[in-house]
Amino acid sequence: MQKFQLVQFEYEAKFYALWSVKKQQWVEEHDEFFAGLAYADQPEQLKTNVRTIFADYDYEDIQLKGSLEDLSEQPVLLQALIKNSKALKYNNKSQTLTILQGWEEEGLYTVNPLLKQPLFEIKEISLEEIQTIENELAKQYSYHEDDWGEEEDEDFDAEALVEELIQELAEELDLSDEQQAELFDEMNKES
Repeated sequence: MQKFQLVQFEYEAKFYALWSVKKQQWVEEHDEFFAGLAYADQPEQLKTNVRTIFADYDYEDIQLKGSLEDLSEQPVLLQALIKNSKALKYNNKSQTLTILQGWEEEGLYTVNPLLKQPLFEIKEISLEEIQTIENELAKQYSYHEDDWGEEEDEDFDAEALVEELIQELAEELDLSDEQQAELFDEMNKES
């Protein structure tokens, strides 16, 4: 079955997406069910998405080493921003700027434009690029519509899948044959 999508814009639509400078790739947003590109039709709308940049730093506070002059072309402005922001800290002794992860996007969004080496960029992206990336993500994370139910032309057997998962769990827990049988019986009672 083929599916088509027709999108028409009266004017040439512009979209913007987050670019991770560290990873040199478009920023993706993930949850337990979905992966998608962080994009919007206005750059300001991406403010709430910049928190995903913390993933590049293992969801820790981001620490940048260097004097204020090393970090920014506008050190006086950077210093004023640090002084007035709860999300930013600077240690003069160790010359470390810390962007606090707990404040999520606020500190990162405000300090990024002042950095000589920004942590993210907001770049223009075409609709075609967005669609291509979104389709690749769908395939990569196995939720692409066209692939559903097409694994090796087999019918989906939920019972066999559950049995296989129970078997793997039993082996992982190093259960005896008797314990495995009890586990199977218990699982069958519940279903």
